[in-house]
Amino acid sequence: MNRLFPSYTCLGDRYSREKNPRKAILFYKRALKIITRIVEQDTGNFKSQQCQASTFKCIGDILKQSRKLTEAREYFEKATHILEVVTILNPRNLKLLRELSMSLRALGETCRELNDIEAAQRYHKEAVEAGKLLAELDPENREYQRDLADRYNALGYTFRKARLYTDAIECHENAIRILSGAEGGDQENVKSQVNLAFMYRSLGGYCNRKGDLDRAKEYFEQAYHIATRLVESYSDEKWALDDLSSSCSALGEVYRRQQEFESALRFCDQALKIEQRLVALDPGNCNLELDLAYSYSIAAEILSRLGNDDMAQAYEEEAFAIVERLFELEASNRSLQVQLSLICSAEVTDLERCGKWARARRYENLAERIRSRLDMSA
Repeated sequence: MNRLFPSYTCLGDRYSREKNPRKAILFYKRALKIITRIVEQDTGNFKSQQCQASTFKCIGDILKQSRKLTEAREYFEKATHILEVVTILNPRNLKLLRELSMSLRALGETCRELNDIEAAQRYHKEAVEAGKLLAELDPENREYQRDLADRYNALGYTFRKARLYTDAIECHENAIRILSGAEGGDQENVKSQVNLAFMYRSLGGYCNRKGDLDRAKEYFEQAYHIATRLVESYSDEKWALDDLSSSCSALGEVYRRQQEFESALRFCDQALKIEQRLVALDPGNCNLELDLAYSYSIAAEILSRLGNDDMAQAYEEEAFAIVERLFELEASNRSLQVQLSLICSAEVTDLERCGKWARARRYENLAERIRSRLDMSA
């Protein structure tokens, strides 16, 4: 093989590591020109074809990182086509098969980001099939097992974007099942469980919006159990606490809609306590404080329905204090001010429905102040 090819490839690798995409692509293209000429002179040399495919993929990776997705797709397609051909001719070459699986994954991910969901699904499914074949040919190879779990997760993301939540859940469950038996897969298994909990919440939200509350509750409970296990292992991690808070809030909302107020209060109160922890862990985070205010409001409504007016009023006071403080402190945050306005309007409706006119007027006055500020900044 021409000695310049590995030299240019090494330079491309170096500039890629140094985050210099222009120079990386320059040297990869020089390497590609040389290896393409070698392949044309010896069409039966599959090792040269493998190097050619690898170089195409390297350029595709750089272009994808630079958000030049259409160009990246073209290079990934060329790499994938070459690897498909040489893999057919060498079906038991595990290195070739793994490179094909990786190229298909990159191509599927690029198509997904280009919103070509049909193509993304097709390529990710092919990546899964290649990964399954690798795992079958060498069942003791833990790296191949982790690769297959990754391919299932990638396919799951694509199903999620297509709103095929049941298919997405199946993919993430497959990933978890594989990683549970793969040594060293704990961290990847955590990612899969986070994905699975998200899928259950998404599917639960879809059922909730349709009014299928029993099914929504089933899916939210699945998400809640996963999130609870994750918090047991990662008790001080904000992402784990946030996932559990979301699952609690979702369950509380379904029980509230079913008028099972005792159960609704139990989950809303759990969400509230978690959000208090999150605010303490990240003081000054407006979004977390907004979530906390919303949870206080929901809990106040449920307490009122249960006849506990004193506690309901205390929670309403907490919610109002947070909203008013955010209004004063975050005057320049237009997006936040819009959210505060929506919260105030919702509170006015809820309080008037309960006949709490004085408290409703307080929120109405604050809403008017927020709307005036928004009008002035428009």
